[in-house]
Amino acid sequence: MPNNILITGGAGFIGSYLAEHFLAQGQHVRVLDNLDPQVHPLGPPPYLSPDVELIVADVRDRSALNDALDGIEIVIHEQFRARRSPTASS
Repeated sequence: MPNNILITGGAGFIGSYLAEHFLAQGQHVRVLDNLDPQVHPLGPPPYLSPDVELIVADVRDRSALNDALDGIEIVIHEQFRARRSPTASS
């Protein structure tokens, strides 16, 4: 019987790799990611498997997080907050 896995920040490089790994093992993978436009300006990245269940929401949104956790047995927390880098001015 497959596990139900939630990966926060699963649309990122590491999270999407983990999603592929667990999908290949026959697990059900749900991804919670806010798809921050600074990181994902075009929306979901093309490398994110279409087989994941994608929930676009912020992990700090308690209601969205509770919904994302419904039926989940394993949580992998890969979410981070992207920060703008200061630009050099001449």
